[in-house]
Amino acid sequence: MSASEDSETKKGKKAEAIVAGFLSSKVFAHYVYLNPFIIPGKELCDALIVFRNKAIVLQSKNTKLSKENLYKSGDIKKNVKQCRGAARALLGGSGIVSLENYAGIADDINLSDIDTVYCVAVHHGEQPDFYGFYDDDKAQSVHIIDFVSFQKLLDELNVLPELFNYLEDKQSLFVDGKQFILEGGEIDLFATWIRQERSFSKFAKSNMVAITEGIYDGLIADKQYQTKKKEDAKYGPTWENLILTCLSLGDHYKLISDEFVDHNSLERRMLGRALHEFLTHAVHNTHPTMRFTHYSLAPVDSPDKLYIFLFHGAVDEPGIREARKKSLQIIATIFLSKYADQYPSLKKIIGIATDSVFTPTSPFDFMYAEVTPEWIANIKKSDGLEETAKQLNILQGKLRLMSAYEYSESVDDLGA
Repeated sequence: MSASEDSETKKGKKAEAIVAGFLSSKVFAHYVYLNPFIIPGKELCDALIVFRNKAIVLQSKNTKLSKENLYKSGDIKKNVKQCRGAARALLGGSGIVSLENYAGIADDINLSDIDTVYCVAVHHGEQPDFYGFYDDDKAQSVHIIDFVSFQKLLDELNVLPELFNYLEDKQSLFVDGKQFILEGGEIDLFATWIRQERSFSKFAKSNMVAITEGIYDGLIADKQYQTKKKEDAKYGPTWENLILTCLSLGDHYKLISDEFVDHNSLERRMLGRALHEFLTHAVHNTHPTMRFTHYSLAPVDSPDKLYIFLFHGAVDEPGIREARKKSLQIIATIFLSKYADQYPSLKKIIGIATDSVFTPTSPFDFMYAEVTPEWIANIKKSDGLEETAKQLNILQGKLRLMSAYEYSESVDDLGA
């Protein structure tokens, strides 16, 4: 191996180590780019995460302690400067660049779409007695996190939306001009955010914020939190496998796979549990004429997305896949005719269809539709929808919508 090849290998391993917690999920591998180049010959950063219009710049550096057991300011400043340079390049960039994600797939990234960049400067080395963990320069704030704390943070924030939300909430907290007493480090600040239902809203009217040491250890030991993690581990993989199935279909389905990704852990658990339940029915079913249909709204309090799970027919039945696609469209239309006024926040309907006699070879078909005022107006003008619903046995009886609670093993059905 040549010296240059050895250097590239070391850089790749360094970048990989930063996001090792995330990369344990095959889904995140599709949104992570190691040592990316958006300008020929100039590496942007150690690792980059891109999801829709948002990006996270990760820059890592080995640090040395001063005689006072503090990080040397030069180490911090250099890492922060590199983060800001990467952020400027992303926000000031235009056009499309091709980057290979960690899954080994080339993605076309439209730099013009990126309007929000979070910077994280990760520091390896000995733990100092005290260190600053946020640089609030107006040009571009930078989160300064030691490597061990960042790994713990990623272990808990195992879905992309929550990582973005935490960084955003932290930035908002620090621009309020509050005084801070920080006995604990980054991981205790993060645990405070978790305990406050993924929010710093309780500090909104406070002039001073005190973060004591040991909050994270208390969170991890909390039985309710342990229950939540077990539920996430039980039903999260079902939703993750659905995402991977959709991703395997290529760029044409990225719009839908991104919708699947754009859920917090509670919503993923809710959706994964619903899908898991109906897949279990389908695995044991022997009657291809039987149909299972389930509806989940997310989030439940002010839903902007409806999922329709449809299980109907068998893989070897002629024309069944086209029939299922048409059924999803009809079901979506009938749902809106009945519930559009009740759920005015609804913006998207996503259909997921497969065999009612489910086998390892059963394919999935997907539908994506945006709910527009024009669509609703046309539906209200349509005649015969109620008769069609009766003939196809769609939305007959009481519609059941599923809701989950953060720290409960139970999942309740709420009548619509």
